[in-house]
This record gives sequence, C-alpha cells and structure tokens, in this order.
Amino acid sequence: MQTIAIAVSASAAGCLGWYCRASTRVTNLVRAAGGHRQVHEDRLSCSRWALAAGLATGGVVASQSGRGPGALPPLVVSSLAVWAGALAILALIDQESLVLPTKLVRAALIVATGLLAAGTLGAAQRHYLWQGATTACVAGVFFAAWAAVNPRGLGFGDARMACLVGVGAGVLSFSGAPVALSCSALVAGLVGRYRLRHSLGPEGAAVALGPFLAVGGYMVVMARAF
Repeated sequence: MQTIAIAVSASAAGCLGWYCRASTRVTNLVRAAGGHRQVHEDRLSCSRWALAAGLATGGVVASQSGRGPGALPPLVVSSLAVWAGALAILALIDQESLVLPTKLVRAALIVATGLLAAGTLGAAQRHYLWQGATTACVAGVFFAAWAAVNPRGLGFGDARMACLVGVGAGVLSFSGAPVALSCSALVAGLVGRYRLRHSLGPEGAAVALGPFLAVGGYMVVMARAF
C-alpha cells in the first residue's frame, strides 16, 4: 500500500511538472509576473521538470510512510505530497525566470493547507495544523518585511514561497523549519556574492531564492525518516 501511494504521488507530480513546463497558461502567468519565458514543448525539457517533481514528491511521501503511533494521518501525508510537488515546480519556475507567480503559490498554499486541516480534525493530530500554520505565518511576515526593506535583494514572491515552505516543514519540525529557511537565505546570499565577483554585472549575479528555500524545506521533512 505504501509503495502504491509513493508511485501514485510521484506519477501525479511528474505529470503536473510536465504540464507546467509545456503549458501556455503557466507561461502567461510567468510573463504577467514579470518573468521572461518561452514555451518549451521538447521532451527533454519537459522530462526534466517531470523527473524533478516526481522525485521530490516520491521522496517526501516515502520518508513519511512509517507505521505505528508516530505515523502521520493519510491526509497529512497527502498534504505533504501536494506541498512537495508544488515546491519543486515553483523552484524550477523561479530558477528559470526569477519570478514566482502569485496565483500558483496561492493555489499550492490553499490545497496543501486544506488537506492538512482536513487531516487534523482529531484532537490528537491538531498540533500538526497549528505548527504548520504558525511557521508559515512567521516565515511570511519575516520575509515580507525583509522584501519591503530590501526590494532589490528579495521579492514578495519569495515571501510567499517561504510561507509555503513553512506550511510543510513546520508540520514536522517547529524549530527546524525557521533554521532551514534562514540557512537557505544565507546560502543564496553567499552564492549571489560569489557570482557578483565572477560575473560581468549585477544581472549575471541574480540568484533565485526559491530553489534554496525548497531544498531547505525538503531537508526538514525528509530528516524525519532518519
């Protein structure tokens, strides 16, 4: 049963990744957000997106497939599966276009949070929802304030992405999620400085924060398996 859940989740995320790479609708959302993007329908490009989304989602679901008293409710695992797939796709969009479309981030937040809320109706599981919601709010406020103070270095799309990361990572580690988010921003800043020193100008030094945030979130969630 666990193998089936992993396979189904990874396959669904892979199909969504393929669609988002080839979709004209997603391309229009990226352009509306200020990004530059061309529609790529070649199989290699789409396959890379599908593979990244599928592996990320399958890895997260596999890491939460334990049994016993500490096992997560099925809907909470489903929430993390949606969360993982959305993070992977948004990270790929940010890496490619340096933008995070608000509609896509918002949709991911609504679906992941809705499944999380539905899966924590019992009193024994309610702490998962409060941990995820609190972490998301703290991360969103902190990164939004940072974006307001330093708009050239950080955008409000990054704040929304941090909020999404907090929803999933906070479920499993209320203390580890803020550390992962902070370290992700630190590493991205160091990479940006390195590229600035070795590039032709500020444009060449631009670093997408989304992929770093996604990796930080995955590390927090998957650490539960070890």
